[in-house]
Amino acid sequence: MAAPLEIDPPGGPDDDESPKLRSVGDVQREMARVYRAMRKGRIAIAEGNGLTQTLQYLAKTTADAASEDLAKRLDEIEERLAAH
Repeated sequence: MAAPLEIDPPGGPDDDESPKLRSVGDVQREMARVYRAMRKGRIAIAEGNGLTQTLQYLAKTTADAASEDLAKRLDEIEERLAAH
């Protein structure tokens, strides 16, 4: 069986070696891109599932980091308010 095509082959016209995956929304858009590639048969379902699972982990860690940052900022605000 031939290897499935890559979603975005390196060096292609849509080359993006480092997609921006800084927010949960960015990760969701990339998941949708993988889904569409699976639907069109551009990548194998098993490969797409692996990519999607990795993206889910990335979304969770991104959300966790955002929550930690928000909690830290809230603590700083509460400390400032208490000092007044």
